[in-house]
Amino acid sequence: MTIQTAETIGEKIRRLRLEKGMSQSDVADGFVTISMISQLERNKNTASVELLHHIARKLQVPLHELVKNELEQMEVFAKHKLIKVYLETAQPQQAKPLLVELKLQPDLSQADQIEVAIDYAECLNQLGLYDDAIEILLPLVTQLENNNFDDAYTLARIRNKLGNSSYQKRDLTNAYYNYHKAYDLIDRYETFDQLAAFISFNLGNTLRLMGHGHQAFLYLERSYSYFRSTTDIKRQADALFAHGRAYFQAFDTIRAAQMFEEAFVLYKGLNMISWAVKVQHHVALLLTSQEDKPEAVAVLKDCAAFYLEQKDYKNYVLVLSRMTEMQSTDHPHEVATMLQEIAALIDKHSLHHSIEHAVFLQARSKHYLCTNNYTKCIEDSLKSADLFDKIGIVTGKVDSLEVAVDAYQKTGKFEQALILERERNLLFKNLYPKGDLFS
Repeated sequence: MTIQTAETIGEKIRRLRLEKGMSQSDVADGFVTISMISQLERNKNTASVELLHHIARKLQVPLHELVKNELEQMEVFAKHKLIKVYLETAQPQQAKPLLVELKLQPDLSQADQIEVAIDYAECLNQLGLYDDAIEILLPLVTQLENNNFDDAYTLARIRNKLGNSSYQKRDLTNAYYNYHKAYDLIDRYETFDQLAAFISFNLGNTLRLMGHGHQAFLYLERSYSYFRSTTDIKRQADALFAHGRAYFQAFDTIRAAQMFEEAFVLYKGLNMISWAVKVQHHVALLLTSQEDKPEAVAVLKDCAAFYLEQKDYKNYVLVLSRMTEMQSTDHPHEVATMLQEIAALIDKHSLHHSIEHAVFLQARSKHYLCTNNYTKCIEDSLKSADLFDKIGIVTGKVDSLEVAVDAYQKTGKFEQALILERERNLLFKNLYPKGDLFS
């Protein structure tokens, strides 16, 4: 009887290499020597997690396929490094069982326990389980802070992860709170490093999304300067894109256009077409629509077609909703049909309680205002304002309340209109304190 033994990782590398018609030199590719690949294939040496990741990429196979027979023999340190590779390459499904196993290790130091908790929360974030991630990180950081834990860098990492969880679930108030706490911690250090740049960008971008574009400049500029110094082109483009939207909020359309153009060029150069299209749709919506509405609508139609093809329904809903706002007066019947289509998409893809739904309700309220359906206009505009408020987008709430004010005035309900107008004024003053409007 023949007993079959499991294929070693070296044998697997050799088999996959030969199946793909590759030489040892092709696999090494300057990352290591040909001799090292040869030794691995003959089981004469062991590979680091970084080398295994390189080999998996060269052989065009998932990393877990390469290492699945070796996991039981891996030491804790090596498993944790493998987990980090999985998370860096957005493979949370592969990372999660290893993290669950690591959490049960009885001999982990406090530092290791904290590190595993941070990585487990990141894994949950990548899986879309934002509340679960918060349930891990919030008690952890609270306990550490109460115990006067003196590693400010680790505390900043945890606060940044908490901010990410809140941001992804569109709780901008808590996202801002945690990003700001992280920034205060990291700002104690003289060196402005990668973590500081990420936190600075997150804080600036959240402020921008909340409507505080004038406050976002400092943080976005600091992050952009770091990413430029490290030639991180993708994140340079992200910072420029956010900067452009912040400049638009600050009524500086010239600088906004410059930032959008630079971001567009960088995204195109990286062949990141979906991001380039996002820039195009923002330019059409924020800038072109002010000067040439038909051209803006044409661009937005192309963007919508792209989003639909990519099954990016969130951006598809956003673009269609904004298109209806531009066409409500001239093409009310066509807009009514589009709004029905958008409502069906929101139901189908469970986009309720989202920014997209708030924007849609606002757009539909404007359509009802144009078609003199004031009761439905008020209903939708107030729902939109409430949803923007829950998310933390003050500018969206201000705009939706304006529609409700107009509808109340049209129906002669001036007292209700006055109450909402006063609320709008208070919100606007909070957005632009005296002296900040054009600073």
